[in-house]
Amino acid sequence: MSVKITLNEGETAVASVSAILRYTVNRASGVVDRKGGPQSCWKTDLNGVGAEMAFAKYKNLYPDFSTNPRQGGSDFTLINGDEVDIKCTQYKTGKLIVNKDKNTSKTKYYILVIGEVPTFEIVGYATADEVFKNENLKEIYGRECYQIEQCNLHQIQG
Repeated sequence: MSVKITLNEGETAVASVSAILRYTVNRASGVVDRKGGPQSCWKTDLNGVGAEMAFAKYKNLYPDFSTNPRQGGSDFTLINGDEVDIKCTQYKTGKLIVNKDKNTSKTKYYILVIGEVPTFEIVGYATADEVFKNENLKEIYGRECYQIEQCNLHQIQG
């Protein structure tokens, strides 16, 4: 079972402003954009922020709106201390893709969200132990990443 979340007009506006700030600060600070595929960097950041906001809305969490340069790390820390990283794609058949260097992070759960602002679908998740298996290591867009098909993700619990 997936969960569909639509951001309202105010949330969409906040996502847009946050994405502009995130994109501008990261590029000015030399953080390399590691998007995959032919989409624009701006659209990638917008949908990434939107996906984080959709997950926050679903789980009643507060998203990180800070504008510090960021590279890697988790997007949320749950009340029990577990860290969660949101991975977004606009492609309906998209896979959970995690960069190889994330293997050293404290993130426990990786969540696949599909969609574009304002509408998202929280598809499923995998644990770090499940993601970082040798059989999941693939070369994608010229770099090594871990990849899991949607059918191999755990379902999100309502």
